[in-house]
Amino acid sequence: MNQLLTNLVGLCDAMGDCLTRKQQLPALILIYAGIDIVASVEARANEGTRQSFTRWVDSYLLSSQILRCTSLDLFAARCAMVHTLSAESDLSRCGKARAIFYAWGNREAEELNDALAHAGKSDQAVGVHIGQLREAFLVGVDKWATDVRQDSERLKQVEAQGRKWFVNINPNVH
Repeated sequence: MNQLLTNLVGLCDAMGDCLTRKQQLPALILIYAGIDIVASVEARANEGTRQSFTRWVDSYLLSSQILRCTSLDLFAARCAMVHTLSAESDLSRCGKARAIFYAWGNREAEELNDALAHAGKSDQAVGVHIGQLREAFLVGVDKWATDVRQDSERLKQVEAQGRKWFVNINPNVH
């Protein structure tokens, strides 16, 4: 568990570095990859990426009520960002999920949501602030880690997955 959390801290630091350097798209890719990683740790047998992703997002990322999107909206946005570097995914094209448009810096997601409502497009797209998405991920990971540590069966399952994780080995330590 500790190695996964160490790796996630590095990933979260990289997200923050990207945002500091105004590299919003790489930050989003890292956020969505982080969600994928944590969700995959407890993926159930015969469960696809969408199911584990949306289950984790519903349980941990959206519990704060900061974001106005759904777990399926976020999964569609993940697919769009990671596969095409855009807001459009198969799910958004066929109307099963809303596209996500992003605010960053000192701009507010509510500005986007107000514009979408004014244009009558709230059913097709939703605004999300990248910083709030990152923060929701950080809070979600913290809550998830606490829950896992308090449940010995879950902890065993997560630690069993630990054999797959990359580790950092200091070459100067003998």
